Amino acid sequence: MNPAPPAESAVSGSTLEHGARSPRGGRSRRAKNRRYRLNRRIRSRLTLVGWNAEGLRIKLPEFGRWLSENKVDAVAVQEAQLAGGIISVPGYQLAAVSRRARGRRDGGPVKGGDVVILVRNGINFALLTQSPVLPVDDTTEWCAVRIFTPSPQSSSQPSQHLDLINIYRPPIRSGEDDDRTDRFDPNAFPSTDCTVIMGDVNAHHPSWDASCSDPDEVERSIFEWAQAKDWRVLNTGAPTRAGYGESSRLTAPDVALAHRTLAGRCTWSIGTDLGSDHLPQVITASMTGHLPRRVRKTKWAFNKANWTAFKAECEKKMAKIPFEELGVEALAMQVTGVIAEASRNWVPRGARSDPKPWAADPDLVDAISERREARAELQRAPSEETRAR
Repeated sequence: MNPAPPAESAVSGSTLEHGARSPRGGRSRRAKNRRYRLNRRIRSRLTLVGWNAEGLRIKLPEFGRWLSENKVDAVAVQEAQLAGGIISVPGYQLAAVSRRARGRRDGGPVKGGDVVILVRNGINFALLTQSPVLPVDDTTEWCAVRIFTPSPQSSSQPSQHLDLINIYRPPIRSGEDDDRTDRFDPNAFPSTDCTVIMGDVNAHHPSWDASCSDPDEVERSIFEWAQAKDWRVLNTGAPTRAGYGESSRLTAPDVALAHRTLAGRCTWSIGTDLGSDHLPQVITASMTGHLPRRVRKTKWAFNKANWTAFKAECEKKMAKIPFEELGVEALAMQVTGVIAEASRNWVPRGARSDPKPWAADPDLVDAISERREARAELQRAPSEETRAR
C-alpha cells in the first residue's frame, strides 16, 4: 500500500490559512486590511495652516480658493489688517479674532496687525481665553481655539481635541517713532501634548531658519523653552519669507511648535505663494478620533416642483375630508397632513454643497501665475534680476 500523501502545507504559494503569518513573518493581507480599516475609523488628519497675510482683504478671493482646493481644516492668519471690519470666507467659520491693542506711539493711532483663526464649516470648536503671553506683554497678538475630533462610536475613548494657538510678535524698532517695549516671553506658552503653536514671531534660529547662524536672546529663549518642555520645532528650515527690498534675504521668521508626542504625528511643508511676502506654513496632524460627518440641511426646490400634480393631489384628498364632522384642531391636522404629503411627492428638496469661491478673471489668473513663477525663481536663484521681476 502506498503511504498517504503528506499533509498540505499551511503556506501554499501565496495562500495563507486564516490567521497565519506570511513567509516573511508579517501579517496576512486580510489582517492588514482589517488594521487599515480600523485606523481609518479611529484616525483623522487635520490640515492646519499658518500665514502672515500682510493684509487679508484684497487677497480673499485667491485665499478662499486655495483653502477650498487644499481642504484646509483650520487656518491661523497674522497681520490680517481688518481695519475695524470683519471678513467672510465661503465654507469657513470666523472662529477667533484679536485686534491690535496699541499703536507704535503711546496714545497714537492703531494700525495693521490683527490675528484671526478660521475653521472649516462642520468642525466643532471652542474659543480659548487663557492667554499664552504675559500680562505685561501689550504688543504680542494672539488668539486660540480648541478643535474637537469625536471618538468613533465603537471606541470607549473620550472625545479628542487639538488646541491651535496663533501668535504674532510684531517687529519693534525702538526709537523716536516707536514707544513700544518688547516683553515677549515663551515661558507663558502652554505646554500640553495636544497643542500646536504657530505664527510669525519675527525671530530666527538655526532650528527653523537655515539661513540664521547667530540667534539673539529672544530666539534662543524660544528654542530653550521648547527643549525644556520636550517640544519640537516642526519647521524643516525652509524659508517662509522673501522681502521686497534690494537687501532682503530668504528667511524664516515663521515657526510651528508642538509637543514631542504630537510632533511625531505631524508633517510640515510650505504652501503656495498667495500674494504676501510670507509663504503659508502647512501642517498635517494625525489625530485620534474622526472629524464629524457633515449633515447639510435640506431645502425645498420650489422652482423644480410639479405644481399641477401637487394641486391635483391636494384637491383629491381634500374632497375626502369630512369638514362638518371635525373640530378645528383635527381639521387643521388633516389639511396640514395632505399638504405635507403632496409636498413630499411633488416638490423636490436637497442640500447644496459648500459655496465655491468666485471665479477669478482670466487676466487675474495669468497675473497670479506670473507672480508665483517669479517667486519660485527668486527662491531658486536669488539675484537682483529675479528680485526686480
